[in-house]
Amino acid sequence: MRGDIGQKQNFNTDGARTRSEVAADTTCFGINLLKAARYINLIAGTCLTVVSGMGIFNIFQDFNLFRNFGVMALNLFECLFGVIIMSSSFNLPCIKRNFFFLLTGIGKGVFNIFVGSLLFLNSGGAYTILGFGMIGAGGVFIFLSKFKNMTDDDLHRALSIYNDVSKKQMKQGAVNLAKNNKDVIAQAAYDNKDVIAQVAYDHKDTIASAAYDNKELIAETYIRQQNNQTPTGF
Repeated sequence: MRGDIGQKQNFNTDGARTRSEVAADTTCFGINLLKAARYINLIAGTCLTVVSGMGIFNIFQDFNLFRNFGVMALNLFECLFGVIIMSSSFNLPCIKRNFFFLLTGIGKGVFNIFVGSLLFLNSGGAYTILGFGMIGAGGVFIFLSKFKNMTDDDLHRALSIYNDVSKKQMKQGAVNLAKNNKDVIAQAAYDNKDVIAQVAYDHKDTIASAAYDNKELIAETYIRQQNNQTPTGF
């Protein structure tokens, strides 16, 4: 393989966008807009559920159900919307079955702006803060979809909280599997060295793209391995 991987290149395999390209599209003024919107969305959805639930509880506690029926109905809807927003952040199956529009950038943005606007009907500073936060997050989702060329699949993968957890679990599982079977892997690699060499040559562009996208992780792993080596005596 040529030694020019270190140069900054935009590799593209079968029209797929690399992770570096997606990350660049979500960054504005040094801020990762998608990550900020994701956490604002999750926090706002959680707070909305809690605050609305407390409002409903207070109405029942004061025995003012009929006098405040409109307020209670509004709190019920807001609590439901908060649960939906939290569920979409965790990529629960019910969202894909019943709220497919939340899997798109435009749909998620419009829904956030709608719920955020609805919060201004309530009295209280907490609702106002949540309303501005949700409208801002909704605007970010629409901006990324329309002006930053971010596909719905990119947005769906990046917004899934389980995505980060799954990546860590899979990475640790792969490391443990390799450690426990290093002798078997080494023998299999030796027995199939010709096949491996041919496959590596046939997919050299893909390998170069993966190496470039993960260059920081590779460098960090190499440094960690060097630091873990037992120092030899002089």
